[in-house]
Amino acid sequence: MLRWRVLTKDVMTLSASIKTELSQRMAQWYEKEMGMRPSEVKITSEGEMLFIRFKNVLCPSEINLSGQEAGQRLLREVNDRLCRQAFPLVKKIIVELTSVELLNLQVEFNLPLHEKLYILTLDRPLTQNP
Repeated sequence: MLRWRVLTKDVMTLSASIKTELSQRMAQWYEKEMGMRPSEVKITSEGEMLFIRFKNVLCPSEINLSGQEAGQRLLREVNDRLCRQAFPLVKKIIVELTSVELLNLQVEFNLPLHEKLYILTLDRPLTQNP
């Protein structure tokens, strides 16, 4: 007969209070740096990845540009530049709240939902202690 053993370990997970604080800080950051207040900010973590969804943040000009292939390329180029500029400030927020280093930041946008998704790569999974 096989016995299954469940191993437990002391893990650090992204608590509700940290998610709330991170959502608030990122909403403030987005409004200050990008000029629009998101209607909602959702935080999800999976291993060493952190996903931040900013809802209702596409302005009319971005929506108009997205209707053309050249406009989509321009939006991606602008978003890539904004990510590079935003990296130090976002890194500071992440480190302060989680004690985990930010390695990479990229952004994708969902035009039908008027959302931007920030994908953050961390130096270790949030489920590991330092």
